[in-house]
Amino acid sequence: MKNKFGIWFILFSLFIINLQSQVERSGSPLSEQFLLNSINVTIGGSFIVNGTFQASPTERIDNFVTRIFNTAKLPYLSQVRDINSFSRISKEIDEYALRDIKLKRFSGEVISIDLQKFRLTGDFNYNPYLHNDDVLIFPSNDVETRFIEISGAINAE
Repeated sequence: MKNKFGIWFILFSLFIINLQSQVERSGSPLSEQFLLNSINVTIGGSFIVNGTFQASPTERIDNFVTRIFNTAKLPYLSQVRDINSFSRISKEIDEYALRDIKLKRFSGEVISIDLQKFRLTGDFNYNPYLHNDDVLIFPSNDVETRFIEISGAINAE
């Protein structure tokens, strides 16, 4: 009886060691699941970084843009040593267009995205889900020529 228990214990231990080594070689199960279910989205135009990035099919544009922006911003700011340069570069990086972003679908459909309006209203019509092979084109954020001025009495209701 003791001999059978010893054999089972050894086999079980080998199984656990083998399973643990497979997990360590392949990475976390969540990252594998993300890679299997990921889609490719391309960013172009006047954004901090251009290229093709992986996204989840359940990810909306605002979430994707914020994630890519924060990931790309860190290397730029980590190299700056002067506080004045840091604040200047941080301000320049943070100013990307949130309006009139063009979303080009693989089907040829072009949708105008207004993330500023989504953030103000919470209306998800301005923040659609991403599809595979979508392309986001950011316009330049030129505050000198692209602005709206409102004057006169404004109803606050």
